[in-house]
Amino acid sequence: MGYGAAVRREVTMVEGIKSTAAAGHDLQDWHAADRRLTAILDTLMLGAILIDPAKHRIVYANPEAATMIGSPVEDMVGQVCHQFICPVAVGQCPITDLHQEIDHSERCVLNRAGEKIPILKTVRKENANVLGLSPEWWQSFSSAVTSSRKAR
Repeated sequence: MGYGAAVRREVTMVEGIKSTAAAGHDLQDWHAADRRLTAILDTLMLGAILIDPAKHRIVYANPEAATMIGSPVEDMVGQVCHQFICPVAVGQCPITDLHQEIDHSERCVLNRAGEKIPILKTVRKENANVLGLSPEWWQSFSSAVTSSRKAR
C-alpha cells in the first residue's frame, strides 16, 4: 500500500472514531488514532502542511516540510502562510482567493532565507477536518524536477 492510501485509510479511521467520540464514546480510541496518523505524517518523505484557510495559518507541518523550508516545525506552526512559505501576496492565494485546483502542479515554496524552491504541490480540501477545527486544507509537496532541470 502506498503512502497516499495509508494516509487516506488513517484519516478515514480517525474521522470515524471522532464521530463515535462525539456521540459520547471512548476518546482513548480517538487519541490513539490521532497519534498513529501523526506518526505516519511525521515519517513521510514529502512535505505535509495543514493550513486553516480562514486565517491562512499553518496548524501542522511535518518534519520533511520543515527540512525543505529550513525552519523548525515549532517556528512554522501559527505563522501566516503568505510570504512565509508561499510567495504570493495577501489576497492572491491560489486556493482561497483565485479558487484554483492544485494537483501535482509545479509551484514554489519559500525557504527560511526567502528563496523560491521549485516543488510539486497538491492541495486537498476533502477529509481535511481531522483535527476538529474549521475545515483545513492539506498541502503536500515534494521537490520538483522540471523538464528544463532534467535536461541540464
